Amino acid sequence: MALPTIRGDFNKQGPLINYYFNNFEYNDLVYQIKARADTNYKCAYQGYEEDVKQGVLSENSLHKHTRSIRTPSDFVGLSKKSEDLSSLW
Repeated sequence: MALPTIRGDFNKQGPLINYYFNNFEYNDLVYQIKARADTNYKCAYQGYEEDVKQGVLSENSLHKHTRSIRTPSDFVGLSKKSEDLSSLW
């Protein structure tokens, strides 16, 4: 099953994608995925977690997803290294 993830902007993604990610792909979330930026951030976080497990990185440089990401300022504070992630928008 293909999930169309490239449509809309960071605030728009369909209900089917949200249902899939929240109930199957990332069912351990403290805060559920609501926006496309949430999906992108969670994918990056999981990628770093895999690198830590494989020994490529010593630690994950991102905090866990704890709130919805809807504006560039929402990225502030999500990096453990105090980097401003708003430039990734």
